[in-house]
Amino acid sequence: MNTNKNIYFLQLLLFILLMISCSEPAQVNQRQNLYWPGDFENAIYGGNFSRAVNVTVDNSNNYTKGGNKAWHLIQDKYQHLEILTTELGEWKISFMAKSENDLKVIIKPVFRDEQNKQATHEHEIDILGDNKWHPYELSFKVENPYPGPMTGELLVACYNDSQGEAWIDNLALEPMTGQLEASFKTPQPALLTDLLQNNSFEEGTAHWESTDEHVAFKPSSIREITLNGKKSPAVVLAVQPQKGATKSIGQKIDASSLAGKSIRVSAEVSFLTLNGKGFSWHGFLLDVHEGDHKDGKIIPCDPSPNWLPMGLAAPVGESKRSYGVYQIPAGTKFLYIELKTLPKMADNLVAINNVSIEVL
Repeated sequence: MNTNKNIYFLQLLLFILLMISCSEPAQVNQRQNLYWPGDFENAIYGGNFSRAVNVTVDNSNNYTKGGNKAWHLIQDKYQHLEILTTELGEWKISFMAKSENDLKVIIKPVFRDEQNKQATHEHEIDILGDNKWHPYELSFKVENPYPGPMTGELLVACYNDSQGEAWIDNLALEPMTGQLEASFKTPQPALLTDLLQNNSFEEGTAHWESTDEHVAFKPSSIREITLNGKKSPAVVLAVQPQKGATKSIGQKIDASSLAGKSIRVSAEVSFLTLNGKGFSWHGFLLDVHEGDHKDGKIIPCDPSPNWLPMGLAAPVGESKRSYGVYQIPAGTKFLYIELKTLPKMADNLVAINNVSIEVL
């Protein structure tokens, strides 16, 4: 009898667990919002930001919980935000908007026409003018993108010719089909080398030197920072020497074992600040020079350049990997690896660690 009761209760328990599991929403095909600064609480740089025309972000209104800013569509003013798409296929853009009068926001995917010239498709989104926040979204297709071959531009544009103010907040851009570009497009696995010494800066400034003749590589440039929830040492670079940061550093390596081979050089990159004083396409750059000095010829790479500008940066406190694949000329004896900042990065700080060289 007890055996029958036990079987009954076991069956009941299994039935309850089955019902709970069926009631859980399936977490399938979760997509990444490529434009993470879309809450407008910080600079508009980051994610897949390209450039902006007249974009005004202020605290005159806000939708984001815990925030105080939004994109302000001021009367009698044209504005557009430009974001990059990374693949072909279906995409979705979504945002919250509030307007005092009826208004149109135009979504413009940029493409190459039959004459290989730049053109746009235009999709109108009607914004309700009841002075309340409402959600809006639009699905669109990316085909033959400009500049290509995979990367495309998307304009979010508005000329506020109404008699009232309007705001956009919580803007997101998501790919709906295809695959996001992998961190490394080149073959795996690769052979990690130990040619680069102190590649994670655990030995401070050892084996590296400043490539800026006016500023020495000071120990204050090495700091313990928190990236993706973990503390690790990194070198902090800045255009203008500030708070002990260095503009650029380099290291000579014996590359005789790499001659005639294909290699991948990469680095973990995190911006410690992202403000609007800089230019979005300036940031961190990694160059590989022939010979034993920074003045040696720069070896081209794929993709080119090996960089991470502020427009493509991860959120502050997170990192992305910058990488490039290089074909090393036969007969090479030395290479010079240079890590540097681009001149219009303004007063922003960028941290670098885990610089790696792999043979493919």
